[in-house]
Amino acid sequence: TSHHNEKLSLNLLGITIYNIDGIIGWDILHKLKVRISWKEKYIAFSKSNTKNNNSRNLNAITQPFVTLKDDNGVKYYFHFDTGAKRTHLFEKTSTKIKSSSSKNKSSWSFGINSTKRTKVKEYKNIRFSIGNKSFLFDKISLFPQSDYNGFINHDGRLGTDLFKNGTLEFDYYSGYLKYSE
Repeated sequence: TSHHNEKLSLNLLGITIYNIDGIIGWDILHKLKVRISWKEKYIAFSKSNTKNNNSRNLNAITQPFVTLKDDNGVKYYFHFDTGAKRTHLFEKTSTKIKSSSSKNKSSWSFGINSTKRTKVKEYKNIRFSIGNKSFLFDKISLFPQSDYNGFINHDGRLGTDLFKNGTLEFDYYSGYLKYSE
């Protein structure tokens, strides 16, 4: 047998941005029950649970999305992206937010295919809940939406920043995403 030590990597100005062996995509993840602990640096896969059509908060139409609620019970639909390091909102969501505390700023957006500077609006002290777990964002930005897929017009992108201090568990077949510390 032959072994290859080739990795997928990106170098920018002599700095290695990432150096990985591969990518586990939604095509695999949606078939399994997944537990991820960023704090303890592990990912575990197991057989999916029984299908549950009641109280689903994780769904998919071409992309996975999670239903979150704000303090007023208003539902928000976030694109669930395990590769995104930061949670943010899309511009259209500004009509749902009941907060007057915002400011305009510019921000860098980094991705595998592009890096660009974008003008964004930043809100302070916005709270969202997933099940019984509540997350308070000291600051959350509104970006232009670039990944509208024709079926779900997401309110934002759910990144890994929320889950860095605990364990994320999700099972698409059973329709849930939950977090514990």
